[in-house]
Amino acid sequence: MRSLVVFAFLSVAMMVGWAGPKPGQVPTVLAGRPNIRPVVDPNNPGTQVPRKKPRVPGDEFRWTTNAPGAGVRSFTQPTGHPNGRGPVSMQVEFSQPVFVVRMPVIPFLFGGQPRYLLYRSGAGTSTLQFEYQPTEADPQGAVAALDPMMGQIVRLAGGAIITDISGNVVQSIVDGADRLVVLGSYFKHYRTVVAGELDEVLDLRNPKELGSFLYDPSSQTPYYQNPKKPYFTNYVPPTFKPSANGVEVYKVYYNSSIPSLGGRPTLASGLMAIPDTGAARMDLLSYQHGTIFSKRVAPSKCFDVDAAPLDQAWSYETRPIVAAAGGQGMVVIAADYFGLGDSMEPHGYTPKSPHQQACLDLLMAAEGYLAARGIERGGLYLSGWSQGALVAMQFLEKLESLGIKVDGTGTMASPAATYLMATRGLFRPRSETPTETGDLNLNFMYVLTAFSYENYYNRPGLAKSVIAPEYYETARRIYEWSDGMAGILELFDQIPPGSGSGKSSLIEMLRPEYRDPSYFSGSDFANFVRHVSAYDFVAKSPVRSWNGDQDEFFPPYVTVIPAQVQDIWSPGLSTYIPVPGGSHRGTFMRGIADQVDWFRFLSNQH
Repeated sequence: MRSLVVFAFLSVAMMVGWAGPKPGQVPTVLAGRPNIRPVVDPNNPGTQVPRKKPRVPGDEFRWTTNAPGAGVRSFTQPTGHPNGRGPVSMQVEFSQPVFVVRMPVIPFLFGGQPRYLLYRSGAGTSTLQFEYQPTEADPQGAVAALDPMMGQIVRLAGGAIITDISGNVVQSIVDGADRLVVLGSYFKHYRTVVAGELDEVLDLRNPKELGSFLYDPSSQTPYYQNPKKPYFTNYVPPTFKPSANGVEVYKVYYNSSIPSLGGRPTLASGLMAIPDTGAARMDLLSYQHGTIFSKRVAPSKCFDVDAAPLDQAWSYETRPIVAAAGGQGMVVIAADYFGLGDSMEPHGYTPKSPHQQACLDLLMAAEGYLAARGIERGGLYLSGWSQGALVAMQFLEKLESLGIKVDGTGTMASPAATYLMATRGLFRPRSETPTETGDLNLNFMYVLTAFSYENYYNRPGLAKSVIAPEYYETARRIYEWSDGMAGILELFDQIPPGSGSGKSSLIEMLRPEYRDPSYFSGSDFANFVRHVSAYDFVAKSPVRSWNGDQDEFFPPYVTVIPAQVQDIWSPGLSTYIPVPGGSHRGTFMRGIADQVDWFRFLSNQH
């Protein structure tokens, strides 16, 4: 009822020509209301406009694929009359009609000085108009521009709010007492990590960092010293150079879109670490993370100091990348992917174009921010582990299709041949022998992909058609998990081949018809698995792939295929590097150490 009243009022207001308050003016409709505290016009501190705290949906509100909050579809740059005193204006287009309470503002630079564009009109439509009226204090010929360092945002302060017709706040983030609607990007500094702390991340003796990551609880030793698993004992742990510098770590919020869902806008998050060297030119490494099961362990959370111990351990993956590459002077960025970090989308697990878009838009935002700080981006490098190795190759394919030069790509434990990887796990599982590792529980891949493809390729009911009915609800709980890591691992154990399921065969997690290779091969699910692969395009830049000969998830006879295929197109550009005794995690650490040296070598060739 409340939504209908609001809509009726705004419809009448538009018919009679009400365009919202003029800058600094109290709207007639609000004049004389009790309990409205004044707030100042940010451009004119002596002018007051009303303030009232509206009803705001709680932060637990979750945007879903079918009912997302309105997102920013596009925005113009501020334009005006640099040789006169006419107003400076800009427009923001949303994905659906929006409604405005109080006065949202957009920070910008005018003649190099910070100013605010004030909301002017557009409530009830999908496009809002913002305006700034120059004063005598502004120089003639001043140029207006959004500034990445200030944030390309609409600031909702003083009780201002923008909602859709149902009263849901548009996609935004909380910044203290305000909300921010991200137009382009917003970089929020949240940690200074000194060189000594980076070194601790890479110290094998540190039981909270690398020592924990490579630890085998069954033997209470590093995994490669377990006497019951002799096939690991020829692994040689890497050594890392001492960090030459510290880094400044930023949480990045940026506006993106989901190509597979018609380009629907969405708010994404990620991380950027900038070396504190003061250099005018820096190479940039885009890291693509591996499989995670909780929003709280995404890259943008990896340096959170108040994380729960289990979340801290599971967010380790991005820290050694920042330490190894950032500590040697490279800028490091890492997208959370849609559905992780602070994204309100469903978990996006391996969908190709959504991954490519999330990584591309973060790269564009990072380059804009570096340029605003006077830092020239040097070489561009890509890296990824496990799922992230697939995403790194998907991203390489996208960048090269756009003519963007990539100087080198390093992958670790790559499942880029996705269909072969998926069918191998189901129809040719490995059992442990005295000389070879067996498979660990692979059920997470089929749980996450089935639901992710259902959401990101708009195939309602896909997951239910794939997963056996007795495991469907548990699988759905895993996919929609919104808490930390505590509790979720036990759920995987309830699905085959987990011990709690009473079944020992991975394939028994699927409906009976999918256990037939011919049926599986011709299914929609299998076609999506094929679609997301990234190994049979023609790469134009060097790729090195580190793969463990004892990887518990991805065996060498499958991980070698991308390099073999690439060698057909471009002999010598793609190199397969076996890691003796390399487990899944051991391969990751070896790859990090080697590829940072390789990236620096490539950089010195330019």
